Amino acid sequence: MAEGIQIAVGPDAEKVRRGEPVGDQKPPPPPAPKLEMDLRKTMGGDYAINDHYDLDIVVIPGSKKILAMPKNEMSDEVYGAQDRLFNFLRKKGVIVEDSVHSGNVYGSMQGKYPDTKVGGDADQIILFTIGKLLKEEEPYYAQDVALEAELTQRITEPQEPDQTELGDVPQAAEKGSVDVYPAMKSYYRVYENRKRGDND
Repeated sequence: MAEGIQIAVGPDAEKVRRGEPVGDQKPPPPPAPKLEMDLRKTMGGDYAINDHYDLDIVVIPGSKKILAMPKNEMSDEVYGAQDRLFNFLRKKGVIVEDSVHSGNVYGSMQGKYPDTKVGGDADQIILFTIGKLLKEEEPYYAQDVALEAELTQRITEPQEPDQTELGDVPQAAEKGSVDVYPAMKSYYRVYENRKRGDND
């Protein structure tokens, strides 16, 4: 009989249909959760997660630490992303609540996670929980990227009526009502007045 196929007749047939164990058969283990993310293992054995739009997240198993650093430069958006990350981990109960503080890398934030007392591997639990947050935030960051691309296209390749073809507006030495160099003209005026005063 092929593995995974069960045949039962009589009262046991209903149990097989519902997926319940029959007789001395042990129930099958629940399927392991699966999650895909852009992750690499460093030479030191740490896990670097690069999936986030604003953050580089490093899980350090040796010291049971999670480090969140700005991907480019520090900003209010980056701080908000760090805050959401550690709040999410705190609500899921996978970090030590009073361990979150700024790190020794500029703009970074870090927190510690304990050894698990409920079974499973603590490092895998942390990675999986971070992956769940990344999946939750993915649509929002995708919208930001699309909006930024649309804005760039509007500026670099404007459509009617936001564009003016070359030659539509005639050339002139001075145009508009705003003086280009008012400060320079004021300086020359003062200079000329002083020059006249010296000659008098």
